[in-house]
Amino acid sequence: MEPKITLYENKNFRGRSQEITDSCPNLLDFGFNNITSSVKCDRGVWIGYRYPNYDGEQSLFLKGKYTASVKANDEGGFTNDRISSFSKIMVKPSPEGNMTLLQIDYDLERANIVRTPTSVFSWTQVNNTSVEQTVTKTDEVTIQREDTYEFRWDRAAKVSSSISAYVGIPLVGEAEVNISAEMSVSMGINAGTRRSKTETWIAEYPSKIPRYSTVTMTSKLTQGNITIPFTAILCYGNDTERTLTEKGVFYGCQFFDFHTDFNETKLP
Repeated sequence: MEPKITLYENKNFRGRSQEITDSCPNLLDFGFNNITSSVKCDRGVWIGYRYPNYDGEQSLFLKGKYTASVKANDEGGFTNDRISSFSKIMVKPSPEGNMTLLQIDYDLERANIVRTPTSVFSWTQVNNTSVEQTVTKTDEVTIQREDTYEFRWDRAAKVSSSISAYVGIPLVGEAEVNISAEMSVSMGINAGTRRSKTETWIAEYPSKIPRYSTVTMTSKLTQGNITIPFTAILCYGNDTERTLTEKGVFYGCQFFDFHTDFNETKLP
């Protein structure tokens, strides 16, 4: 949520008002120069200046309500009808893990998906004798692949290097994109590619080879790669009153549709 401060012409938040969401070098632009008597700071940190172009005596406003008073300037004290410009203060997060993810939205309509079938295991056995052969090796093989994910933030995103969250991630299927059950993820600016889980499949092949024949077995797996834009709302620590919205792109790689094809051909 963007910073916001509201100025009032009279004390006790009465009379004409002016809402400001960005720095203003001259309140004359809003017809509000040197007439502020009370201030309500809804979001963000603001500094009010005695003169235009952020010059002169300064007053600091944190979240809260203020009326012209003789309080210290760093406590929101200011002289009645003596504010001519305002600037919002951009508070940058600490670079180490002090941010919390409040919400993440994936733009499913803009998802880009590439599905690539690949051969992961191939086996051939030839029996050129007149009797059925028994295969001496084991009759199954284990195949493993790692599903991975990465949250890549926009270059200008103000995101901590370390953020842990509990969210669902996009999954590629044979027909559509689904969101997984919530899981623990690392999504800080320096998190890089992470493993979401390891998938295991068993390929079984025949132990008997018919006489005068060639048996071929091929196991295939589809690799799904997805990129999808996301928008995240974060806060600093547990301060849900002070949030920021950042964007990025989710990169995922998953494996699915494991199957095995058998082919038997007779020898000439």
